[in-house]
Amino acid sequence: VQACFDQSTLPLQATVLGTAYPFPELACEMFRQCTNSKPIDAAVRLLVAQMYRPTWEPAELLTLLAAGLQEHPMRQAEIVLCAQPMALCSLLRSLTELPMLLYQAFPLVGATPISFRHLLLVQLKEVQVANPRRSNLIAYSEFLAQQVQRQTGRRPICLRPHSLYASQPPTGGPYAPDKAHPRVLVGRMAGWARDSAGAMLNLARAYADDVLRPTTSLRLVFLGVEIEASDTIAGISRPFGYSELRRFRAGVYFPWDMGMLLFSELYAVGVPVLVPDRAWISSIIKRMLEYTDFGWWQAREEGSAVALPVATNHPVSSSDAGVDLNWPWFGE
Repeated sequence: VQACFDQSTLPLQATVLGTAYPFPELACEMFRQCTNSKPIDAAVRLLVAQMYRPTWEPAELLTLLAAGLQEHPMRQAEIVLCAQPMALCSLLRSLTELPMLLYQAFPLVGATPISFRHLLLVQLKEVQVANPRRSNLIAYSEFLAQQVQRQTGRRPICLRPHSLYASQPPTGGPYAPDKAHPRVLVGRMAGWARDSAGAMLNLARAYADDVLRPTTSLRLVFLGVEIEASDTIAGISRPFGYSELRRFRAGVYFPWDMGMLLFSELYAVGVPVLVPDRAWISSIIKRMLEYTDFGWWQAREEGSAVALPVATNHPVSSSDAGVDLNWPWFGE
């Protein structure tokens, strides 16, 4: 948001609240826009703790959010961008008259008890139709824009992330590979490969010397892994910034969730990216949905199958028409 406003030559002072997941210290140190609000932080932590089995009551969250609105950062705000979970954003929308953008990258009803999901969808539909100058919903991708349209009957604005922050100072910069010590960043594998990730790592370790030496000086660096480093293989488990990301010679990206920004960040910086072919990507998605409860939350039935009923005897606007209900996970 800051980068977009800068490009439009509009002054913006951003304050970020509720950075509780997954590496809040990294975002705060890098962008230096975070501040603390005990009530809002507590509301976010509550939803993070109940992400998979939510049992919260609206009164509990409403009390925390109302208290947060009385603190200095929110009293000084002129516009609010609420990112997720949508349940929190929906409740916050009802407590303030400030203009608000609701940004959806997580399932609409994620981290929401089953008994409240249809009520949440009703409210989010009204958010989109009541007063566009007061609030609007934007979606991370075309996939999610169509999913919101199917669930609420209204199509939101679709906004593809460009990750401008990764390629521009002071937080990042353009591609500048370390030519003296070239490294290839290998994306996370444990989420989709599970125990086989260790086998792939051992396979790379066994053949790296023969494949990479002596014709190259490349070193494979596995993201999210702690291993004993060698001349050809290393791991990196600590969070790192975009100034370091731009130094990798290339990246190997395994898509294990729809909402991951690593691909767009590598692309924005200009790092060459190697990805699996379409058949392998489809296999990764299928096996994760069948055998794990991790990743691809936007496509899982528990978050995407629920939808408002369609009133067929009422006229449908052009923005609501043409939704393909034949989703591969719906009703299967």
